[in-house]
Formats: sequence, C-alpha cells, structure tokens
Amino acid sequence: CILWRKLVQQDACRTYSYGYMVMGQKMEDVLIELSHGLDVTYRRINDEKGWFVVSGFAGEDIVYIKCFLRNDAACIVRMSYPKHKAEFYAPQVEKVMQSFRFN
Repeated sequence: CILWRKLVQQDACRTYSYGYMVMGQKMEDVLIELSHGLDVTYRRINDEKGWFVVSGFAGEDIVYIKCFLRNDAACIVRMSYPKHKAEFYAPQVEKVMQSFRFN
C-alpha cells in the first residue's frame, strides 16, 4: 500500500511526500526500488539512524530522494526539477532535504 501526496509543483519543481509498508525489506532493497529508473550519481545509507538519500538523473530531470525506515514503514520525500533550472532549484531542494525528519 503506497500513500502518495503531491505537496507542491511550483514552476518546474515537483515535490512528493509518501509512505508505504516495507514489511521487513532491507534498506538497500528499498533504496534500489525507489531509485529505479534513475541514473544514480549519489547515495548514502545511514543504517544506525534508519535513513538514506539518493540522487541522480531521470531523463532531463534531477531527482533527490530521502527516505526514513521505521517499524516496517517508509516515509519518503522526492523532489525533482529540470537540469536547466539547477542553479535556481538546487539550493532550495538541499534545504528541504536537510530539514526533512521523521520523528
């Protein structure tokens, strides 16, 4: 069961927040599933704190994903924007990703 919520689409930047049941999946498996279709350029897993980030390209878009895993549930934020808008959106997306927490 996946619960999607499109938070905002401003100009060309799209932000989604969603969650789903991972039912015992390992963090690496969830990362692979969520990054399917991306040409991954960066990934970091923090098993101790139960989160990962992954970013890369999907066609002409830059995509950032941050995921927290707790008790068989995943809480995710995904942001994307066109490559040609990177100078404008990259600093904003970085702030959102750094502030995204799962309490």
